[in-house]
Amino acid sequence: MYGGIDPGKHGAIAILRDTGAILKVMPTPLIAGEKGHQAYDLAAMADIGHELKKMDLVAIERQQPMPAVRRDPKTKKILGVLQGGNTIFTTGFGYGLWLMLLQALEIPHQIVTARKWQAEFFTPQKGKSKLQAFEAARRLFPYHSFRKTKDGEFDAILIAEWGRRKAQGRQVAQ
Repeated sequence: MYGGIDPGKHGAIAILRDTGAILKVMPTPLIAGEKGHQAYDLAAMADIGHELKKMDLVAIERQQPMPAVRRDPKTKKILGVLQGGNTIFTTGFGYGLWLMLLQALEIPHQIVTARKWQAEFFTPQKGKSKLQAFEAARRLFPYHSFRKTKDGEFDAILIAEWGRRKAQGRQVAQ
């Protein structure tokens, strides 16, 4: 069996059978945190980790900060920030929790960039990669019910499929 982790708060964990059939998809476990914010549910993550111990390989998407600003091309005025400091911290924190869990439980895992796993299934276009991932997941797994609003789920499934192909010795996007 193979696992895939999209490690953000809106991410998910997917488990595929050796044949590639979807066995289970779970949202990132969260609990109520301070000031109404959601926090990672560490106990539930540990439970998932014990389930992932059965995997031949778990692929996890590498996270990185994207603090760049968007500017108006004419006036050069700042229009917005891609990610704020809190988002960058939270993303890195969640990614670190998943990596620590995989390492501590000695679960075979592979870190993969979004660009690499996406290239296995489609040619990413700027600003359209979520829609492209949704369409790719629907094409590869036609019997699974996907919703566009749950991008973590279809990303996790595609990450798991990327890992399954890699582990089974199939040529994957480099």
